[in-house]
Amino acid sequence: MRTAYLTPDKLADVVGRARLIAAAPGPAQPPTTWDAARVQAALDDVAARIDARIRRRYDIPLEDVPGFLSRAAGWCALGVLVDECTITDLIAERAKEGWQVVSDIAAGKLRIGGNLDDDPGANQPTRAGRAVMVAGPDTPFSRTRLRGII
Repeated sequence: MRTAYLTPDKLADVVGRARLIAAAPGPAQPPTTWDAARVQAALDDVAARIDARIRRRYDIPLEDVPGFLSRAAGWCALGVLVDECTITDLIAERAKEGWQVVSDIAAGKLRIGGNLDDDPGANQPTRAGRAVMVAGPDTPFSRTRLRGII
């Protein structure tokens, strides 16, 4: 099951209704709404790609999607919808930033779920405690053992 990062109406709120209509115009002339099938296909594509990237760290589907990830997914979806002829610098930049947010989550630079007090919460990383502490035998020439000799 895939995570629903946002709905078409929420996408319109994130990227702007006019931009969404321009990227995926509906059948009416002049278009007053977007092509629902194309918009949903773009949202599904982006959701699948995000899930594939963060699956290693988080249980999918996410129970709670933070707002910053929804907004990032929205700009990524708009980047998928527009073609090379209609893409603007703003859309390209925001889509790039959106994918960077996803990459940062996948790399562990950004954390989603839980809370700042480390209490158990939703979407805790599935592999807690990835760091391994390694200890070896005491070295005979450490600073503490040579104190007073040197």
